[in-house]
Amino acid sequence: MSYLNSALRGIFDILLYPFQGLHFLVGLGVVSVLFGILALIVYKHTSNQEGIGSTKDKIYANLFEIRLYNDDLGAIARAMGGILRYNVKYLGLNLVPILWLIVPFMLTACQLDAHYGYVGLEPDETTMLVVELGENWEQTVGLAADGVRPAVTLDLPDGLTLDSPAVWAPEPRELAWRLRTAAPGNYEIGVDLGGQRETKSLVVSDRIVRRSTERPSSGDILAQFLHPAEPALDSSSPARRIAVAYPERGTWAPPGLAIAEGPTWVWWFLVLSVAAGFALKDVFGVTL
Repeated sequence: MSYLNSALRGIFDILLYPFQGLHFLVGLGVVSVLFGILALIVYKHTSNQEGIGSTKDKIYANLFEIRLYNDDLGAIARAMGGILRYNVKYLGLNLVPILWLIVPFMLTACQLDAHYGYVGLEPDETTMLVVELGENWEQTVGLAADGVRPAVTLDLPDGLTLDSPAVWAPEPRELAWRLRTAAPGNYEIGVDLGGQRETKSLVVSDRIVRRSTERPSSGDILAQFLHPAEPALDSSSPARRIAVAYPERGTWAPPGLAIAEGPTWVWWFLVLSVAAGFALKDVFGVTL
């Protein structure tokens, strides 16, 4: 998983670099169109194009039958039954290409979330850094001089300052610090875990760049899938994850679909990708 994430990070960094200083819809629109094209190609080669075309023709034929025989209740009932039957068949024919598209969609969405899911920290703003330790942290990290909390310390670069001392929560095995930003920049925070060093990136910028909210453990494949913006922690690390907090870009749901509320960029990505697919389907010779 780490190799795949590394390759995808490079691809998306290069692809989105020209749009860092522009409105988020510009770069997102380009990626949406490219994904729409990819979806068309996958759809064309994994679906039964002839069967889809034939099924759509039968649906249209039943619709015309209702219009032609609008005074014959029996004919209308048969036509409506046909419409229902062929719609179910149409959905079934679309199931295979949809399954093929799930993985590339999720990989793309996780990469895009690192760029568009959060807004930048500004100078003189605070954020939290959290280190979650593994179950046997006492054997690898040890206790600090106070004999209460783990011997974990931070090495902060110029431009970041410590706004509060570490707070230790034994039950989730988490240490938390509040940091304050002093100047824009791309920072690398050093985390010393009883002699073993890990790092965590922190970006202070209003540009649309890759932001990593979490470095998960290399043993947690799902967490690596969901948080691909930074390499995973080494398997020998005493930490299970290291996370920082960024303000979310915001959530939005289409009118009447408040139950489906989600990050604003996701809805734009879905709408623009689908629109690109329908606009270019004839160019690629695809029957939807």
